Amino acid sequence: MSLRRGFTMVEVMMAVVIIGLGVLGLLALFAGAARQQQLAGQQSSVMQATQNALARMEMRFGSITPEAVGTQFDDGVWYAAKSNGEAFGDQIILAGTGSGARDIYSQVQAEPLTLYSRGTDTTTISTFPCGPGSLPPVMNSAVDFGFRRLEPDSVVLTAVFASPAGGTETQVTYRRATDPTLDGISQPPNFIAYFPDGDASVAPPNYIVVDIQEDPPEGIPLAALRGMCLAVTTDPTTTVLERIDVGSFLWRSTTLLSLRDRLIMREDPAVGGPTWPDPAPYGPGQRPEIAFSLLYRRTATASQLAVVSYTMTPATVARPYVPPERRTNIYDGLTPSSDSRVAPLGFVNMTLGWDTTEESYYLQTTNSAAAWAIEQGQLLLVQSGPDPAGGGGQIGSDHAVRVVRSITGPRTDLTPPMPSGTIRAYLDDSPRANFRSYLRSRTSTPVTVSVWAVRDSVESACGTCGDADRWRLRPLDIQVIQLNN
Repeated sequence: MSLRRGFTMVEVMMAVVIIGLGVLGLLALFAGAARQQQLAGQQSSVMQATQNALARMEMRFGSITPEAVGTQFDDGVWYAAKSNGEAFGDQIILAGTGSGARDIYSQVQAEPLTLYSRGTDTTTISTFPCGPGSLPPVMNSAVDFGFRRLEPDSVVLTAVFASPAGGTETQVTYRRATDPTLDGISQPPNFIAYFPDGDASVAPPNYIVVDIQEDPPEGIPLAALRGMCLAVTTDPTTTVLERIDVGSFLWRSTTLLSLRDRLIMREDPAVGGPTWPDPAPYGPGQRPEIAFSLLYRRTATASQLAVVSYTMTPATVARPYVPPERRTNIYDGLTPSSDSRVAPLGFVNMTLGWDTTEESYYLQTTNSAAAWAIEQGQLLLVQSGPDPAGGGGQIGSDHAVRVVRSITGPRTDLTPPMPSGTIRAYLDDSPRANFRSYLRSRTSTPVTVSVWAVRDSVESACGTCGDADRWRLRPLDIQVIQLNN
């Protein structure tokens, strides 16, 4: 009878260690796969939300005219779109950088509209005299244009006259005159007079006044008829105004997207309660998981938007998220120490160079307050840098780059070496403008660029919540989209 030899304790322990390492490896693999699946799901959500937002922007935002941009924007430089307030209905709009910079607009075409229809009204033209010193009233049943900030030269009015009993109608076309005179009537800046075929010299006086509602740029009231001084070749005591039509016209839009358009929600039963504010950008039981902000630039041939998406995690889940995106949040609060209400996107100045030792492009700064901008995984879009074509101007990059690794100085083993207090971030590619690297060669002297990046955290600007909740942000994607011009 032979004896069977068993496993020694050492063998058992080695087997347990090997099996444990295998199990840990499998767990890490599953965790990595789950993380990749989550990222893929987020990327899919971002792509869908971006396409939906683009469709909305195409409907709301037409071509951006050179007159709308003026000289407040440098061609090729990326500027942040701002919010026009801190309420739940805020719209994100395009704006210049300075305190006196005006918002830019696009021209949007509106459908033809009937502004006045007589119906049962028997008021004759004789009740609307053209006496000097006061603006004639508007007839009943007049409606507004449905929009603000009309382009005055695009408005063409057609007045249809007839007798109360019916019969032949007479149509008169009213256009804006180059030098209108309204019998000494003082016109507010928003009031524009329209004359038969644009001729203000025809007697007797005959015009229609429209309030185009130029300022403020958004809100109410809407553009509307404000007065009519009507003259007809027939007897004014037996002639009535049947209707006033306006053909297709242009109005100036500054609105891009609402806050609701820029949030991707997830279910969260912990959100909300009896103190939930009303109105709110979303209801109880939901919280935003992904949001995006917008950058804008105009080149010599196109207008472009950069859609910057980021994930967000609240410090608490009791309050809504409203991004602080006023002009001052974007351009004045450049570091957390200067303004606790900084915008989700911030820009900082960096040095772009080539590390011969690591064989990689890098961005470098000595500003410790800007370390958030070059953490590992950060996405960067150059706001402005020296034109690689050598034109002498500044230009933003065509695409984003990602930070793959960050280190701190001193590091004398690198070329170029890093002094003490320096932070260097290695990139997955060189930032490029017009398909050219900002560094003309790898041996070129480092250049200074300004970069946009997603901040690590922001304080919600929920003005009616009375809270100071912070949200932790993580960059997800930057897509550059060309607008219709």
